[in-house]
Amino acid sequence: MMSGGKVGVAVLLIGGGVWAGCGSDGGSLSSAVADDQKEDKSTGDVSHTDLMVTAEGGGDLTCPSPMACFDVSSEKNITHIFVQVGFDGCAKVGYSITVDGKAVTMLHTMGGPCNVHGQKGEDLIPRDVWFPLPGNQKTARVCVATDGTVPASIRVGAKSAEECKDAMTSAMCQPCEQPQPCPDAGSSVNDPAIS
Repeated sequence: MMSGGKVGVAVLLIGGGVWAGCGSDGGSLSSAVADDQKEDKSTGDVSHTDLMVTAEGGGDLTCPSPMACFDVSSEKNITHIFVQVGFDGCAKVGYSITVDGKAVTMLHTMGGPCNVHGQKGEDLIPRDVWFPLPGNQKTARVCVATDGTVPASIRVGAKSAEECKDAMTSAMCQPCEQPQPCPDAGSSVNDPAIS
């Protein structure tokens, strides 16, 4: 038995590993246990989904309508999508998100899975917004279009079972010039009255 003022030594066996602590507070067990319990998804983890997120064609980050599309696929149900748009040095503008051509309107800005706290080995996916996918699906095409500015980056992430992955595309951040109205809306180049 150890009293508060005396130095003690403790040894704890955990899953074949040894943790030793000296001192009256007993040290920290959480990091030793966390490292010992990490799953290796390449060696038979039953939650492994072969989740893939890839930046694809079908849009590009150029004016006048900057857009980036990402293909998401998994052997299991894709449950969540995460989006982050970076405007490094440019004024932030709004953006819209579609999944398989349908507009996404219910976005969350706080909480969600694949976060800094992680669960069961999940990886952190940075995000501005996230949303759950309704129904069961193993593929999704996620497109993000910005309003009048080419962003510095667009990141899209996904969650399937306990796996979280993301991909990013980047460009030179720049505002798109707005088309100028014609000076005389009453005439055109093909008007025979103009000679």
